[in-house]
Amino acid sequence: MKTFQYQAHTYDGKSAKGTIEAEDRLSAINLLHHRGLNVFAVDPIERKTRSWLAILSTPGLAWRVDFYGQLAMLLGAGVPLDRALRIVTNSEANTKQRELVETITREVLGGVNLASCLTSRPDYFPREEAGQILAAHQTGSLAKTLDGLSKTLKRRSQLRSKVISALIYPAFLFAMIPISLGVIAAVLVPNLAPLFENAGTPIPFALRAMIVFSREVHERSLLWAVAALTVCFAIYGLLQSTAMKQALDRTKLKTPFIGELLGAAERARFFDVLGSLIGGGVPLQTALAHAADATSSRMGRSELLGVRQQVIEGVKLARAMKGVSVLNDRALQMIAIGEETNQLESILRHMADAEQRNLETRIERLVTLLTPVLTVIMGLLVGGTVMSIMRAILSLNDLAGQ
Repeated sequence: MKTFQYQAHTYDGKSAKGTIEAEDRLSAINLLHHRGLNVFAVDPIERKTRSWLAILSTPGLAWRVDFYGQLAMLLGAGVPLDRALRIVTNSEANTKQRELVETITREVLGGVNLASCLTSRPDYFPREEAGQILAAHQTGSLAKTLDGLSKTLKRRSQLRSKVISALIYPAFLFAMIPISLGVIAAVLVPNLAPLFENAGTPIPFALRAMIVFSREVHERSLLWAVAALTVCFAIYGLLQSTAMKQALDRTKLKTPFIGELLGAAERARFFDVLGSLIGGGVPLQTALAHAADATSSRMGRSELLGVRQQVIEGVKLARAMKGVSVLNDRALQMIAIGEETNQLESILRHMADAEQRNLETRIERLVTLLTPVLTVIMGLLVGGTVMSIMRAILSLNDLAGQ
């Protein structure tokens, strides 16, 4: 994906500028048209590689939750946007975050709308969030959209915190498996090998395999390191192609259990974004374009842009969405009911909440199962290896007794 800098006008004559990621210049222009912008300049830019220190110091999800929430509260209370930004700036304790908000405030005072300020900083604000704020500018529902964004991101942050907390012990177990096997192969096995050679006893298969592994690591460590790096770079280069990314998206969605988790996450995000935009008065065609930006897969984004085109041509939303791979029959039926009853926003929000609860339940079950499964795997691998070595040592004792 390439990054392009654009300048455009909204349909009501307001200026907009920022950056967008697309395959080429024509794709970037089409994506901007889908967002409801009249484009007059699109130029490719080279994104600089950010250092690890810069990435780690970038404000994260929790900060964006507070940022959007404070702005929504102040705007809802009737405070002008520039004054609300200054209040948020004064409340920032972190120096980098304060500087970021100060820069955004200066740009807003200079006549740039908030959405353009956020779009021009994709390293800090994801494009789907900036897209929703842009649509809110066009419909005059900025406070409501910011409040919805804050609540959505807060739920996502809480789910992430639960998963991370629950994965600490399984991750520790998973890390201990190769460490334990490495210590056995590198320290214990080399000291046992001479005992078998001196006794003229055949070495057991498991012990022989670990001896070969230990020798390879000691004698050809540099070669194996270079080979591993070469394979990693080759895989990374292969994964950069659009065709491979789309193939991976299809494979992940078809993978048992993992596909169900990813599908639930995509549906929850799509329903939430589309419902929020429609509730904010954004036209369906524009809302679909921004909802497509919120999807994490290229395949899903392409499918939703195709849905938008069908809706523009007069096709009902539920019928147009039949080709979207992550949507099941139940979701399509609910969308059709929402269209028929003119309650599409409330039904989309209801489905987003249901999918979010379903996702949380599935993740909690997965994390609960991980600990005993990894414990059993660790016991089989490490315990099995130790038992084979102990049997070999005991066989030597039997020979010595004879």
